[in-house]
Amino acid sequence: MGIILPSKFWQKELLEDFKDKKSFLMKFILPLILLSPLIFFSIPLNVKAIILTIFILFTGTLGASVKLTRLKESGMLEKLAVLPISPRSFMANYIFANSIFDGLQLLAPFIMIIILSLTNYTAIIWIIITYITVILAANSIGVFVALLASSSAEVHLYSTLTVLIVGAISISFSSSIGGLIRDIGNVLPFRLFYDSLLYAWGIYSPKFLIIAPISTTMLVLLVLLLSPRIFHFN
Repeated sequence: MGIILPSKFWQKELLEDFKDKKSFLMKFILPLILLSPLIFFSIPLNVKAIILTIFILFTGTLGASVKLTRLKESGMLEKLAVLPISPRSFMANYIFANSIFDGLQLLAPFIMIIILSLTNYTAIIWIIITYITVILAANSIGVFVALLASSSAEVHLYSTLTVLIVGAISISFSSSIGGLIRDIGNVLPFRLFYDSLLYAWGIYSPKFLIIAPISTTMLVLLVLLLSPRIFHFN
């Protein structure tokens, strides 16, 4: 492959995704198909918000973790590890590149779902902010999962468990549990994205949505701090 800096490597990966027209179309059409019930059927708005939030969490977490694990198993990470660039720079680039693709991939169904039920136009700015933060957070969690997993089989299992746990803490059980777990759930980007959806749909007015970029930044920094572990080869 020659010598490719990590930043150029991910540009190359994205360009290859765009060149493969069949794969490219499927990656954009599939989310639209899977989320179409939220667009065309009468579903309670809080349920729509939960499904969309969990879908983004699952897409980012699974995609980032599986791709990173495959790179490790293929030996590509070993080649990148010898280049004169820090693991944290590589991983920051990885999270950023995957987040861009996920954001574009989910943008069409996301806009359609939001617009069809939108009543509070002043909430659009919070929708945009929390949409960006939730995608970055999901991809960061995917990197963290890849740090724990040692094989493709493990990464699928860990990703699924992580999505269930984070989703439950953020949304499903947040109103029925107390203490530290509830407090953590309330400041996670996924809870704040969920709140911003309900805010845009005029259900209620949440507080402290500004915490979303703060908590996402902390999560990304934590993952970058741990990221050199991915370059520890047996």
